[in-house]
Formats: sequence, C-alpha cells, structure tokens
Amino acid sequence: LSAVSGSNVSIVTTSVMVLLALLTIGPRLQLAGAATALVVFVTLVGTEPSVLRAAVTGMVGLLAVINSRRMEPIHGLSLAMIGLLLWDSDLAVHYGFILSVTATAGIVMLFPLLYRALAPTGWPDILLRALAVAIAADMVTMPIIAVMAGRVSVVAVIANVLVAPAVVPVTVVGLIAVIMTLLPGGLEIIPLTMVEPFTWWIHQVGKTCQNLPVSTITTGDGLPGTLW
Repeated sequence: LSAVSGSNVSIVTTSVMVLLALLTIGPRLQLAGAATALVVFVTLVGTEPSVLRAAVTGMVGLLAVINSRRMEPIHGLSLAMIGLLLWDSDLAVHYGFILSVTATAGIVMLFPLLYRALAPTGWPDILLRALAVAIAADMVTMPIIAVMAGRVSVVAVIANVLVAPAVVPVTVVGLIAVIMTLLPGGLEIIPLTMVEPFTWWIHQVGKTCQNLPVSTITTGDGLPGTLW
C-alpha cells in the first residue's frame, strides 16, 4: 500500500464511471469524467514513479475504450513503460517504478494460471481472485525486494488479502477527504471519520503480521543471497 498501483487507479476511474452511469450520463462523458478524476488523483497524490506508471497505464486503457478497441493489458503496460522512459530514463533504476511495472506484468501473466490452480479448492471466487493476484505480485517482486532491502516477507500475501476489502473505501473516501480539505468549512472531518475504521484495520493487519515469529527472512548480501 506504500505504492500507488493500477488497482488504485482502477478504483478511482471505475467509481466515477459508475456514478455517472447512475446519473444516466453517456459513455463518452463517463470516460471524460474518469480521465478528469485520474488527473485530479495524480495531482493530489504526486508524481512518484509508481503513480506515473499507474496513471499512464490507466490513461492508455481509457483511450482504448474510447476507440472501441480491445487492448491486451501487457500492451498497455508496455506503452506506458516506453512513454515514461522516453520522458525520464532515470525511472529505469528507480525501485518504485521497477516494482510497480514488475508487479503489474506478473499479475497479467500469472493470474490466469494461479486462478486455475486454486479453483479446485472450491473457495469463494472473490477470495480465489484476491489470492491469485497477491501471489502473482509477490512472486515476481520478491527478487527485487531482496536486492532492495536484503530481506523478503513471508506474510505479504496474507496481509494483502486481508486488507484488500479496506483499500476501496480508503482510496475513494480518502480522495474525497483530500479534495474537501481545499474547501472552507472543515467538512473533510466527515469522510475522514468514515474512513478511520478502514485505515485502523490496515494498520492492525500490518502490525500483527509484522509481529509474527517469522514475518521476514534475511536473504544475505550480493547475488548468492538474492538467488537464495
């Protein structure tokens, strides 16, 4: 949750499109509203590498919808990477950008395989999807985290699954609260109070998982440690 991902962008843009659809507003205006919400989101959150990657990918997706064309997710990710690296080549060695791109690519490529592998368990579909996404992202980013931090988490998957339901209200209501802080009257206290139980849950999950007997494993220095 320390890096903005495509899921956060999807939550923001989809929420706007659903709201406009409920107001019987046409598809093109829905897409325009989603694009505007995306720009506002990036403006408020900041232009960190993970934010830029998620935002550009989201914009590519919206453009594909406008043109009524099917676009493979990996194509959208590739276009976003190429565009951002042409704009700032230093992103290629920024851990936030590398983790964001790698996690997205891992989810796109491994999610179908993991979902099919977990299907025979008979667990609820929403849990299967959350597990498949979390495992895919964790598998492909683990070597990078090992290089970056010298240790890897063994509780990341369960932590991500447990906090997933709280991410949507935190993203949407939290964004509304940030916007309301720019207005007079102090009304932002209302959405902040609404979102507090969800942020408390995310904090508790992180704290509890971190305090487990074996929450991380030290990988050691250099290439041998990372490979291990």
